[in-house]
Amino acid sequence: MIAWTGIVTAFLAGTVAIVQNDIKKILAYSTLSQLGYMVLALGMNQTSAGMFHLTTHAFFKALLFLGAGSLIHSLHTQDIWEMSGRGLVKKMPVTSGTFLIGTLALMGVPPLSGFYSKEAVLESVLHGPAPLLWLALAVVFLTAFYMGRLCTVVFFRTQGSAKTSHGHAPHEAGWAMTLPLVVLAVLSVFGGWIPVGRLLGTVTHESAEALAGHWLLIASLSAAGAGFFAAFLIYRTRAAGLRLRFPGTLLDKKYFFDDFYDAVIRYFQENIARAADVFERKVIVETGANGTARSAQWTGRLLRRFQTGRVQHYALAFAAGVTLMVYILILVRK
Repeated sequence: MIAWTGIVTAFLAGTVAIVQNDIKKILAYSTLSQLGYMVLALGMNQTSAGMFHLTTHAFFKALLFLGAGSLIHSLHTQDIWEMSGRGLVKKMPVTSGTFLIGTLALMGVPPLSGFYSKEAVLESVLHGPAPLLWLALAVVFLTAFYMGRLCTVVFFRTQGSAKTSHGHAPHEAGWAMTLPLVVLAVLSVFGGWIPVGRLLGTVTHESAEALAGHWLLIASLSAAGAGFFAAFLIYRTRAAGLRLRFPGTLLDKKYFFDDFYDAVIRYFQENIARAADVFERKVIVETGANGTARSAQWTGRLLRRFQTGRVQHYALAFAAGVTLMVYILILVRK
């Protein structure tokens, strides 16, 4: 169940990422997809593979998000189509170069860090159910495709799109932004050699090296290469690239998850909130807190009637009490 939850999450998030135009949303759905990969490894009882991918993914995904921030800072837009055709490889070489390194690491291209952790995850399902393995390879293709689409549109197109650009001249950010990009790029390259597996009692990059020449390694690298190359061919020159009708609508709607959540909030959560509000105001506050206070006030007012401060009233009450006690004793003796 855990493994299936992970791979379905990875697959669905990867398919949604291929139709997003906001660079941050592409990377956000990519993160969700890679988290599914980690859960897949955990479900296959390969904790070290999941933790290893979590570690390397922290390097190259932080690099990609910071690179996206550098692009947004320079171009004042998050739309990849408004970034296209701007000659960013020449005008922003540090951002462009490090972003491509992060992309290759995310795709699992050797010898970058993502290669070792991705192969460790794939190896964890090698002897599991076949559908899990084929879906995991499909996610490799999807990852390369949506990142190839992003990089092709932003960096490799020679002409802009029909979308209106904000007109800001591309420029490299200062060292406060470019230096972390370089540091993260170095970690994205060499992070696969961090002995995460040994710290957890297993091996890390040796597993991927042991698969050299294995059909799974060839299949994963082929899927990654095919995904990136397909995206490059589709989005290199066409005005808007590939547009799928029914699947495109389904993916644009994100499998209607947002509509489902809106319905749950509108018809269930809001009604539960209203019921809780009524319960709090009427029962907890009005009956509980205020009711207790009113009861104490009523009791106090009642007791004050017996505390008049007049001696004759107290003497009368005393005499009445003694008379009642004497009467009770007489009745008991009879």
